[in-house]
Amino acid sequence: MADQATTDGPGVLHPALSGSFDLHILLRFPPPQDWRPEEPGEQLVGIVWKVYEDSFRRDTGTYSFPVLCVMDAEQRLWRVSCSAVSLKNQVSDLGVGRGSLVAITFSGRATSRAGREYRKYQMEKL
Repeated sequence: MADQATTDGPGVLHPALSGSFDLHILLRFPPPQDWRPEEPGEQLVGIVWKVYEDSFRRDTGTYSFPVLCVMDAEQRLWRVSCSAVSLKNQVSDLGVGRGSLVAITFSGRATSRAGREYRKYQMEKL
């Protein structure tokens, strides 16, 4: 994996992922897009380039979750917020990290035993 950003050719690494923050270089790259599938069966397959923690606050406290930056076969960079409990657990259970080849599939909406609707995902480490 490249640790240094380049500015030409296919397979270039977004500078923000390599730790380079030169504004002139950053402006040449599209930012990562949020991966928010809507239809069951939608899938993202790619290499994890970066994993970082994010969080949100609710009345009951602050919840942290991993965010994956995944580059697909078309060299597009996607940001996958793993805030869904099942997806967060799968990242941990599978040991997903930088360099992992993953397939993430949106299974659709499901209902928990408590009656709450949630977005269901399946992750595989390939």
